Amino acid sequence: PDPDVPDPDAPVVKMGNINVLKTDEAKNPLANAVFKLAASKEDAAAEKWVTDAAGEVITLTTDEKGAFQVTGLQVDPETGEQEYYLVETSAPVGYALDGTARVVVAKDDTEVDATVVNKDNKWVPNLPMTGDDARLILLISASTLIVAGGAALYIYRRKEQANN
Repeated sequence: PDPDVPDPDAPVVKMGNINVLKTDEAKNPLANAVFKLAASKEDAAAEKWVTDAAGEVITLTTDEKGAFQVTGLQVDPETGEQEYYLVETSAPVGYALDGTARVVVAKDDTEVDATVVNKDNKWVPNLPMTGDDARLILLISASTLIVAGGAALYIYRRKEQANN
């Protein structure tokens, strides 16, 4: 076949991209915010994320300019667009997580599809998170040691009384 004349029967594969910008309220870019994509709002709620060709979940991290781009997303072959849901799964250090599912449209363009600014994204101290599993393990360990110490003291006193 002639390479200059396209085959009208050949399937046409259309791909799209998504461009996102993450900033704080002062419009300063935020690096290291991690996002994931879902095909629907229900999938986002169930944490069923979009995967790549190898079956790995697509994880998107903002760069020092607070931006990222994901390319090669499947789009509708007729319209050349496809809606996805973008969810922040890890906030930059010192900022509160915004887990809102935002609609973004994948298409073949270079425009920013979403600017993620969370008005509640205030600087918070870098303290340990409450409700962490380590706290439960510490509580169980301390309780076990207290019970074991009390049992050992009880046994020791019983032996002392028996010797006297």
